[in-house]
Amino acid sequence: MQMQWQWQWHHAHIRDWDETITAHDTLALIPPAPSAPPAHATATFADLGRAYMADLDAFEARWSAHSSSSSGSREGVRQRYGLPQDFPLLSEALEAELARLDALDEVERASVERTEGSGIFVGWDPREAERRGAQTGEGGGGGVEMRAGWGQVVRWLCARGQEEAEREVEMHIISVSWSSTFIRASLAHHPSSLLPPRSPFPTSINANEPELGPDGLGNGRLSKSCSSLRSGEGPTGSGSGSGSGSGIRTGRHKLEVMRHLAHSADSEADAQAEAEAGTITVYVGDSSTDLPCLLFPPSSSSSSSTHHANRRHIGILMGDKPAMLAKMDALGVRRLSVDDVLERWERTGRLGGGGRGREDGLWVVTARDWAGPLRIFEALVRVDDAVGAGSRAAYVA
Repeated sequence: MQMQWQWQWHHAHIRDWDETITAHDTLALIPPAPSAPPAHATATFADLGRAYMADLDAFEARWSAHSSSSSGSREGVRQRYGLPQDFPLLSEALEAELARLDALDEVERASVERTEGSGIFVGWDPREAERRGAQTGEGGGGGVEMRAGWGQVVRWLCARGQEEAEREVEMHIISVSWSSTFIRASLAHHPSSLLPPRSPFPTSINANEPELGPDGLGNGRLSKSCSSLRSGEGPTGSGSGSGSGSGIRTGRHKLEVMRHLAHSADSEADAQAEAEAGTITVYVGDSSTDLPCLLFPPSSSSSSSTHHANRRHIGILMGDKPAMLAKMDALGVRRLSVDDVLERWERTGRLGGGGRGREDGLWVVTARDWAGPLRIFEALVRVDDAVGAGSRAAYVA
């Protein structure tokens, strides 16, 4: 009797929050409402927003005035982002954009320092943040509006969580948002989400959080002011969708968190597998801050060769912002539709990041809403079923 390969994949689905899961930015819903600002605050949220934009404009002017090559050579960018040695060469435009995104941390740090100094988060009540996170944005109510199709993804996740299958699906969020408490409340209580309390999802929320004093209210500081994650150091966000990250401000910080999550998924896959195992990561994001996680695999320059070989990564660019689509073209990143990717997988048998070879360069999948990514999630699980009972080569080629 011919022996068949048994190959088990651990699925790590990782998403951005604002304008990826949601249809709009929710930052303004986290501080106290404009109608009830803290009496001791020296600036309103609108004031802080204007100051941030002024800093950003000044930064962009300085950046445009000098050559981006002065911020680091090709190797400098690759080292800062921890890219494996065998990763395809980066275009000059992409190198410059990565250097710019990393340098933006000076603007983010100044914004956090200004926000903390304003006192706007002194007395911040997490219960009020939870209430506002559950409010809808329908009818101009100023609440949260989920992106179309998210409810179907939630139902799919819940079905996966109830199945007793050999594979495991994780769902993580990585966000530069100010409050993981707000995100968790939206996922659990918003009418367009309603993740059940007993659901294993989200596996973790990795975001920032206002610090609380002994009275359970904000003391004015934000975890976003903490030092960024260092190599080999994991995020503090964990477990049942609770927790916060440590200074998640830039795309490089998000990439570091994603690598930590992928390493944990590798360990989980190894522990559970009765045969060979690997990890598929799918990252969904909408903005330049998501660029490193969209393009780069979770493997870093220090990853073991075994786990590097047994990983597949897919980046899905959410939304149809003309500026972001044009940026992909300018950076030399190919844009593939969901139909393109599914047809290619069907034709070649190459799934889960096979297009990131030297001959194909870098690419992302584009999707207007969650209907497209859901088709990819379903396809991955279908092929996982087939490969679990059949040939490893059909999947990994």
